[in-house]
Amino acid sequence: MRTIVNGTTKTACDIRFKVKDSSGSWQDISGRVFAIDYEDSLDADSCSITVRLRNAYKEFVDVTPNVNLDPLDQNSTLNQVGGSYSPLLARYHECTLEISKDSGTNWYEVFRGFVGPGSVNITTDVSGNDIVEVRPVDLSFPWKEAYWYDSLIYKDAAATSIMSQMFADQGFSQSVTVIDEPGYHIEEYATGEINLWEAQQKLIEPTGYSYRIKWYGGAFKPCVYDPDRDNTTPDATFNGDFRSRRIQVDERDVRTKVVVRYKDRNSGAIKTAQAEDDDARLKYGLPDGSGGRRHKLMVYVAQGSGGRQSMIDTPGEAETLAGYILHDLKEPSPSVEVELPYLHPGIEIHDLLSFVGNDYTVMVGVTSVSWSWSVENKVGQTNIRGAADRIIGQYRLWLNRDARSPDVRRENEQNFMAGDGLPPPMPDQPTARTYWGNDSSTGADVPVVVFETTPVKAWDLANYEWLVWVEGEEDPRMEITRDPRLVLKGLPVGAKVKARVRSRDWSTLGG
Repeated sequence: MRTIVNGTTKTACDIRFKVKDSSGSWQDISGRVFAIDYEDSLDADSCSITVRLRNAYKEFVDVTPNVNLDPLDQNSTLNQVGGSYSPLLARYHECTLEISKDSGTNWYEVFRGFVGPGSVNITTDVSGNDIVEVRPVDLSFPWKEAYWYDSLIYKDAAATSIMSQMFADQGFSQSVTVIDEPGYHIEEYATGEINLWEAQQKLIEPTGYSYRIKWYGGAFKPCVYDPDRDNTTPDATFNGDFRSRRIQVDERDVRTKVVVRYKDRNSGAIKTAQAEDDDARLKYGLPDGSGGRRHKLMVYVAQGSGGRQSMIDTPGEAETLAGYILHDLKEPSPSVEVELPYLHPGIEIHDLLSFVGNDYTVMVGVTSVSWSWSVENKVGQTNIRGAADRIIGQYRLWLNRDARSPDVRRENEQNFMAGDGLPPPMPDQPTARTYWGNDSSTGADVPVVVFETTPVKAWDLANYEWLVWVEGEEDPRMEITRDPRLVLKGLPVGAKVKARVRSRDWSTLGG
């Protein structure tokens, strides 16, 4: 939680909204702002804002100079730089929102992002009270626009190191800020054809740590940190200065047992680790018809389990992740909602807050926070939702990775069909035997040659490819068999025959 002077007081807030134009100069348009909405949640990669600006025709457009904020107005001085058209609220121009609760003595940046890629909506009114509504994108957006069209493979390094290297490989002068190091080593990771931000998130997901845009060290940065699930000390205590408390409980997404399925680094075998909570089972488990309760099960399939390298590949990693997921899902969440009758810009995701009422105290692990400000209500208000009495790291993310999820099923099927990417073992040298047999198509007796090799043990084995040289023929024959056995009939009597065999897997790398 950020320290804000007068953060918990019911005092009017001042705002400062600035946009950097194409010359690099900051344009302060705070005086045009009449309303702001702010929101952040576990499911988001950063906080977001919606800013509503006054753009009345007679006051801002039909005047000299024209200061229209509509990006399409080429005559507006705000949309010109050095005599050339360059709309202010467009073209990835950087923007920042700041809040002060002590009449401008201390300012706190609460958002930084870009205008242009987000939405800029112009609302015209017959009375001339036009409005410009701006919803900027956060700092992660450029990285979501940078794609790998050919998968890149990273090997043998710490996950956080690879994440920073990904920035460099995509041409960004940026690094990952590691607040808490998860100590997660990657044997091999293929990005797939996805964007940079998603590739980084997939790297950190198996650790149970969080990766999002966060205020740290005086700026908003892409940060990796431990959500501190075990924390029981509140970051702040609110003594009765909250307007309402609502309890909302939805048990549908509760899970009382978690199984993590992964591919073992050493053996290559598919293994599992699990965590379960009997107290949660007795409260939220499925009635078994005999007075008992069954576990509500979730199976998390580690990325790459059906391929060459699993993101989780040791028993310790799997057990730790299973424990994190169980912690996050064993109780309903969010289950508590609190409204503050003032704007508090310092509350962050994963904060633990204590609310003390006249006859109760409730602890809330923050999973979402939103606040609003307007010229008509400069004190504002703040809405907080979260898990009762605990901090959870993730929620929707885990449910989306359940093996029952259509996306996970599709990913597993694709991995299975692609094989593990490793060449299968070479078969042993084939043996040969000959005899006279019957040709079922003609009924005649013909010479039969049988080549055999020992079966290759590979789960993604496709077939055996044989090259056969027959004396008197210029080119070798190619034969494909599903079994490690090739039968040749009707060859010339007395001809010499040689054969070579290799195994092929589904990725057709050969052996």
